[in-house]
Amino acid sequence: MVPLRPRPDPVSLDEDSHWEILHQCLTDTALPLDVRCSGAVLFLFGQEVTRIAALPTDAVTVRNQETVLPLDRVPIRLPAPLARLLSEFADQPQPPGWATNYPNRWLFPAAEPGRHITGSTLARRLID
Repeated sequence: MVPLRPRPDPVSLDEDSHWEILHQCLTDTALPLDVRCSGAVLFLFGQEVTRIAALPTDAVTVRNQETVLPLDRVPIRLPAPLARLLSEFADQPQPPGWATNYPNRWLFPAAEPGRHITGSTLARRLID
């Protein structure tokens, strides 16, 4: 029988590091836009990466002059910096290529038409 190797305890961020990374996501234009958007949602709302990866393109909406993002069926009002960032990301044209003829319904699309990026792929993008 092969013994199980113990997994290390997850490493958590201290509060200052958490807010610094959130600020970087909102302001650092050197980071890719998808990383900035997914990181900001992750650090501001604590959403699981798999849930962020599966956000549809119409998730970012304007209601009563406020930009909202439904998380767990509850529309959450977004702070202005994140609202601008997500709106910019949602409004980007599809990249050129074979998938452009297929309607995209995902905020974080995969290379394969009709599918969203996987949570593990998005997590790797956030780590890199």
